[in-house]
Amino acid sequence: MHLLHPTALATSSEWDAFVDVSGPVIGIVGVIIAAVGIIVARRQASRHEATTREQREQDRRAAEERDRKIANREGWRTDHEQIRELLDRGSTLGHQVRHDGPFSGDGFDAIGLAAFRIRAEQLSSLGVEPLREPLLRLADLAERLGRTAVPADHGRIPSSTTLTITRRELLATHRLAVAQDRAAQELIEEVGRARQALRDEWGA
Repeated sequence: MHLLHPTALATSSEWDAFVDVSGPVIGIVGVIIAAVGIIVARRQASRHEATTREQREQDRRAAEERDRKIANREGWRTDHEQIRELLDRGSTLGHQVRHDGPFSGDGFDAIGLAAFRIRAEQLSSLGVEPLREPLLRLADLAERLGRTAVPADHGRIPSSTTLTITRRELLATHRLAVAQDRAAQELIEEVGRARQALRDEWGA
């Protein structure tokens, strides 16, 4: 028969006491962890539900706005066509200048730059509010482009023409040509933005 050492008995007693105390503590900790998990899950679900509701509301408002624009199309169909034609003309002007420039003042007159600027100003006052600022910007860009006209004798001229041009005149013309190309590119880009604004307002 083996007798337990007194130390072993003490250790066993301590273990039993530890189990008696730690059992309920572990149980309480488990309950707390479970409760925290439930709270976190509910908050996440609540946030997701709120996000979903907000998205549904945004979709609803967007659909209503799209329907409104489509319903109003007939009322400004003529204005839409006039603006669209102007934008097509502006894009053509910009590419003409970039590909065939630099242009003199007479050259700009020949391709209708001044007429484009005036027409953009006229159409900006039609009452299509989202297009007002884009059209005014196009008019401003057209005016700025016109200020880059090179001297008439330095523009697009037949290769057989013989001219005597000083170095200073040549440099000045070169600066104007660079500014003209840059302004033409800005006109093309602004036409693109105005075209997108027109599509948005049309409801496409």
